[in-house]
Amino acid sequence: MYTRGSVIPFFIDLMKLNESLRITDKNMTRFMMPLGQSVDLVLYALTNGRLGEIYVRKSPAAAIGDLAKAMTELFDYKKGIKEVGIRPGEKMHETLISSEESVRAIDCGDYYKIMPEVSGMDYREYYFGDKHSSNGLSGEGYTSANTKRLSTAEIKKLLLSLNEIKQELKNWNNRK
Repeated sequence: MYTRGSVIPFFIDLMKLNESLRITDKNMTRFMMPLGQSVDLVLYALTNGRLGEIYVRKSPAAAIGDLAKAMTELFDYKKGIKEVGIRPGEKMHETLISSEESVRAIDCGDYYKIMPEVSGMDYREYYFGDKHSSNGLSGEGYTSANTKRLSTAEIKKLLLSLNEIKQELKNWNNRK
Protein backbone atom coordinates (compact mmCIF):
# COMPACT_ATOMS: atom_id res chain seq x y z
CA MET A 1 0.00 0.00 0.00
CA TYR A 2 1.18 3.47 -0.95
CA THR A 3 4.07 2.15 -3.02
CA ARG A 4 4.97 3.20 -6.54
CA GLY A 5 2.53 0.72 -8.11
CA SER A 6 -0.30 1.47 -5.69
CA VAL A 7 -3.47 3.26 -6.78
CA ILE A 8 -3.58 5.17 -3.48
CA PRO A 9 -0.99 7.85 -4.43
CA PHE A 10 -2.77 8.14 -7.80
CA PHE A 11 -6.04 8.91 -5.98
CA ILE A 12 -4.24 11.50 -3.82
CA ASP A 13 -2.81 13.15 -6.95
CA LEU A 14 -6.26 13.28 -8.59
CA MET A 15 -7.73 14.90 -5.47
CA LYS A 16 -4.96 17.50 -5.47
CA LEU A 17 -5.85 18.25 -9.10
CA ASN A 18 -9.53 18.54 -8.07
CA GLU A 19 -10.54 15.71 -10.44
CA SER A 20 -12.87 12.76 -10.01
CA LEU A 21 -11.20 9.58 -8.82
CA ARG A 22 -10.85 7.34 -11.88
CA ILE A 23 -11.23 3.61 -11.44
CA THR A 24 -11.29 0.93 -14.11
CA ASP A 25 -13.95 -1.32 -12.59
CA LYS A 26 -15.53 -0.94 -9.14
CA ASN A 27 -15.52 -4.73 -8.64
CA MET A 28 -11.82 -5.17 -9.42
CA THR A 29 -9.97 -6.41 -6.33
CA ARG A 30 -6.46 -5.91 -5.04
CA PHE A 31 -4.58 -7.23 -2.01
CA MET A 32 -4.00 -4.68 0.74
CA MET A 33 -0.61 -5.04 2.41
CA PRO A 34 1.13 -2.18 4.24
CA LEU A 35 4.88 -1.86 3.78
CA GLY A 36 5.58 -3.13 7.31
CA GLN A 37 3.85 -6.43 6.55
CA SER A 38 5.84 -6.73 3.32
CA VAL A 39 9.06 -6.32 5.30
CA ASP A 40 7.83 -8.91 7.82
CA LEU A 41 7.22 -11.33 4.93
CA VAL A 42 10.80 -10.92 3.68
CA LEU A 43 12.23 -11.40 7.19
CA TYR A 44 10.03 -14.45 7.78
CA ALA A 45 11.16 -16.02 4.50
CA LEU A 46 14.83 -15.28 5.29
CA THR A 47 14.49 -16.79 8.76
CA ASN A 48 12.36 -19.83 7.91
CA GLY A 49 12.88 -20.52 4.24
CA ARG A 50 14.87 -23.24 2.59
CA LEU A 51 16.16 -23.43 -0.95
CA GLY A 52 13.35 -23.18 -3.51
CA GLU A 53 10.52 -22.36 -1.09
CA ILE A 54 8.26 -19.40 -1.82
CA TYR A 55 6.39 -17.55 0.94
CA VAL A 56 3.14 -15.65 0.47
CA ARG A 57 1.60 -13.54 3.22
CA LYS A 58 -2.12 -13.95 3.81
CA SER A 59 -3.66 -10.54 3.23
CA PRO A 60 -7.13 -9.10 2.90
CA ALA A 61 -8.30 -7.53 -0.34
CA ALA A 62 -10.44 -4.57 -1.27
CA ALA A 63 -12.66 -3.83 -4.22
CA ILE A 64 -11.27 -0.78 -6.02
CA GLY A 65 -14.68 0.90 -5.80
CA ASP A 66 -14.68 0.48 -2.02
CA LEU A 67 -11.11 1.78 -1.78
CA ALA A 68 -12.03 4.88 -3.80
CA LYS A 69 -15.11 5.41 -1.62
CA ALA A 70 -12.99 5.10 1.53
CA MET A 71 -10.57 7.71 0.17
CA THR A 72 -13.37 10.17 -0.66
CA GLU A 73 -14.85 9.72 2.80
CA LEU A 74 -11.51 10.11 4.62
CA PHE A 75 -10.65 13.29 2.71
CA ASP A 76 -14.25 14.54 2.59
CA TYR A 77 -13.76 14.78 -1.16
CA LYS A 78 -16.85 15.69 -3.20
CA LYS A 79 -15.70 15.29 -6.84
CA GLY A 80 -16.87 11.69 -6.91
CA ILE A 81 -15.69 8.53 -8.60
CA LYS A 82 -15.67 7.87 -12.34
CA GLU A 83 -15.51 4.35 -13.80
CA VAL A 84 -13.39 4.39 -17.00
CA GLY A 85 -13.30 0.71 -17.96
CA ILE A 86 -10.70 -2.00 -17.72
CA ARG A 87 -7.46 -1.51 -19.67
CA PRO A 88 -5.97 -4.10 -22.03
CA GLY A 89 -4.04 -6.73 -20.11
CA GLU A 90 -5.37 -5.64 -16.73
CA LYS A 91 -6.69 -8.38 -14.45
CA MET A 92 -9.86 -8.17 -12.42
CA HIS A 93 -8.19 -9.98 -9.52
CA GLU A 94 -4.61 -10.55 -8.38
CA THR A 95 -3.26 -14.08 -8.04
CA LEU A 96 -0.55 -14.77 -5.47
CA ILE A 97 -0.75 -18.57 -5.64
CA SER A 98 -1.83 -20.26 -8.87
CA SER A 99 -4.02 -23.36 -8.88
CA GLU A 100 -0.96 -25.42 -9.88
CA GLU A 101 1.09 -24.00 -6.97
CA SER A 102 -1.76 -24.48 -4.50
CA VAL A 103 -1.22 -28.24 -4.45
CA ARG A 104 2.26 -27.62 -3.03
CA ALA A 105 1.25 -24.88 -0.58
CA ILE A 106 1.43 -25.41 3.16
CA ASP A 107 -0.53 -23.24 5.59
CA CYS A 108 1.93 -21.63 8.05
CA GLY A 109 -0.47 -19.38 9.96
CA ASP A 110 0.01 -15.87 8.56
CA TYR A 111 1.80 -17.24 5.50
CA TYR A 112 1.61 -19.91 2.84
CA LYS A 113 4.79 -21.77 2.03
CA ILE A 114 4.95 -23.09 -1.53
CA MET A 115 7.25 -26.06 -1.76
CA PRO A 116 9.46 -26.44 -4.83
CA GLU A 117 8.35 -28.82 -7.53
CA VAL A 118 9.74 -32.31 -7.13
CA SER A 119 10.54 -34.53 -10.06
CA GLY A 120 8.21 -37.50 -10.10
CA MET A 121 5.57 -35.88 -7.89
CA ASP A 122 2.17 -37.47 -8.54
CA TYR A 123 -0.09 -34.44 -8.93
CA ARG A 124 -3.13 -36.68 -9.51
CA GLU A 125 -3.08 -37.47 -5.79
CA TYR A 126 -3.43 -33.75 -5.04
CA TYR A 127 -5.98 -32.90 -7.70
CA PHE A 128 -8.15 -35.96 -7.25
CA GLY A 129 -7.25 -37.10 -3.72
CA ASP A 130 -7.75 -35.46 -0.35
CA LYS A 131 -4.35 -33.75 0.11
CA HIS A 132 -5.34 -30.62 -1.77
CA SER A 133 -7.99 -29.54 0.70
CA SER A 134 -5.69 -29.70 3.74
CA ASN A 135 -4.14 -26.24 3.18
CA GLY A 136 -7.46 -24.38 3.00
CA LEU A 137 -6.92 -23.23 -0.59
CA SER A 138 -9.52 -23.81 -3.23
CA GLY A 139 -8.64 -25.31 -6.59
CA GLU A 140 -8.36 -21.79 -8.01
CA GLY A 141 -5.38 -20.87 -5.83
CA TYR A 142 -5.07 -17.77 -3.67
CA THR A 143 -6.45 -14.62 -5.24
CA SER A 144 -7.78 -11.23 -4.24
CA ALA A 145 -11.22 -12.58 -5.16
CA ASN A 146 -11.19 -15.46 -2.67
CA THR A 147 -9.49 -13.94 0.38
CA LYS A 148 -11.08 -11.84 3.12
CA ARG A 149 -12.72 -8.77 1.58
CA LEU A 150 -12.46 -5.54 3.56
CA SER A 151 -15.47 -3.30 4.12
CA THR A 152 -15.20 0.44 3.49
CA ALA A 153 -14.86 1.02 7.25
CA GLU A 154 -12.05 -1.57 7.47
CA ILE A 155 -10.29 0.02 4.48
CA LYS A 156 -10.47 3.44 6.14
CA LYS A 157 -8.99 2.02 9.34
CA LEU A 158 -6.15 0.39 7.37
CA LEU A 159 -5.52 3.59 5.40
CA LEU A 160 -5.34 5.58 8.64
CA SER A 161 -2.60 3.23 9.85
CA LEU A 162 -0.31 4.53 7.08
CA ASN A 163 1.96 7.44 7.96
CA GLU A 164 1.70 8.69 4.36
CA ILE A 165 -2.10 8.95 4.62
CA LYS A 166 -1.85 10.70 8.00
CA GLN A 167 0.50 13.26 6.46
CA GLU A 168 -1.67 13.71 3.35
CA LEU A 169 -4.74 14.24 5.54
CA LYS A 170 -2.87 16.82 7.61
CA ASN A 171 -1.79 18.64 4.44
CA TRP A 172 -5.30 18.33 2.98
CA ASN A 173 -6.93 19.81 6.05
CA ASN A 174 -4.42 22.67 6.10
CA ARG A 175 -5.40 23.54 2.48
CA LYS A 176 -9.01 24.19 3.46
